Amino acid sequence: MTAASLDLNLIRQRHDLMVEVGTLELALDSLQQRKEEERARLLPQIHARMQKLNEALAHLPA
Repeated sequence: MTAASLDLNLIRQRHDLMVEVGTLELALDSLQQRKEEERARLLPQIHARMQKLNEALAHLPA
C-alpha cells in the first residue's frame, strides 16, 4: 500500500466512525420519545457503543 492509500484509508475509517457517533447521538436524542423501559434498556447499549467508537477514534493517528 502506498502512503496516499493509507492516508485515504484512515480518513475513511475516521469518517465512518464519526458517522456512527452522529447516528448514536441522534438515537440518544430520540430516547425521550420512547417508553421508560425502552430507555432503560437502550441507554446502556448506546453508551457502551459510543465508548467503543470514541476509543477507536482515539487510537487513529491524527
